[in-house]
Amino acid sequence: MEPLPDPFLLHFLSFVGPVAGLRVLDAGCGRGRNAVYLAASGARVVALDRARLMVREGAAAARAAGTAVDPTAASALDMPFRTASFDVVVCTSVLESMVEEEAWGVAGELRRVLAPDGRALVVAAAAEGSEGDPAGNPPFQARLTSRAQLDAWFAGFHIDALLHLKLVEPATAAVRAQWALMGRAPG
Repeated sequence: MEPLPDPFLLHFLSFVGPVAGLRVLDAGCGRGRNAVYLAASGARVVALDRARLMVREGAAAARAAGTAVDPTAASALDMPFRTASFDVVVCTSVLESMVEEEAWGVAGELRRVLAPDGRALVVAAAAEGSEGDPAGNPPFQARLTSRAQLDAWFAGFHIDALLHLKLVEPATAAVRAQWALMGRAPG
């Protein structure tokens, strides 16, 4: 059984519509669950991750699901793609692993590779609602994102939805909330 995509991706696709034939970047693809789902939906998917193992696992997951993705081992800070290369960019749970300056850089790269009027989904750990670990475990090393940071990083985008979701499970997680920005690049 193939893994389910990020729930935010499913909601995002209600704004995007059919992705068949669209060129889609899954930046920070991890093990490929979103890339596999998008490829199975007919998108031409590039799965990018800085960890070569993750890229290989994502490509293997796509093959096992009877789809194909273009695996690319590279940093989201310096993507090896031309400007305006993608109709859709998806970036979930990447920004929290970076320091502030790197997160700004990734946001800039996402804007750069997205075509005019292209659609973007960015999911990040939210500062609001992330009070810390109630069980007293060592601090989670995530960088938390504020609404103001998202507004600055994607200034000029038309925002279709900006969701703030408080997480219930796991109950001991330091990250207790996420943002999901769903928007369209300026035309």
